[in-house]
Amino acid sequence: MTDSKKEDNKLSEDKGGNNGKTVQNGNSKDMIFPISELVAYVSRFFTIKIGDILFTGTPVGVGPVSIGDHLEGYIFNNKMFDFYVK
Repeated sequence: MTDSKKEDNKLSEDKGGNNGKTVQNGNSKDMIFPISELVAYVSRFFTIKIGDILFTGTPVGVGPVSIGDHLEGYIFNNKMFDFYVK
C-alpha cells in the first residue's frame, strides 16, 4: 500500500444526497486511485481552488444529476457542500 493510499484511508464515510435522499454512501479507501493522486493529476491541467469539487465517478445505481437538483455532501457527519444545480 502506498503512503498516499494509507493517507486516504484516514478519510472515510462520505455520502451524498440529492433532493433530500441519500444516493451515495462510500469510503475513500474503496476508490481505485487515492485522492492525493487524483488531485495531483487534475492539478496538471486545471488550477484547483478552495471550494472546487472534483466529481470522480460513482458506484453502480446512482442516477444522473439534473438542473434544479439540491445536492449535499458530507465527510463523516460534517456537511461539506449544499447547493442547487444551475
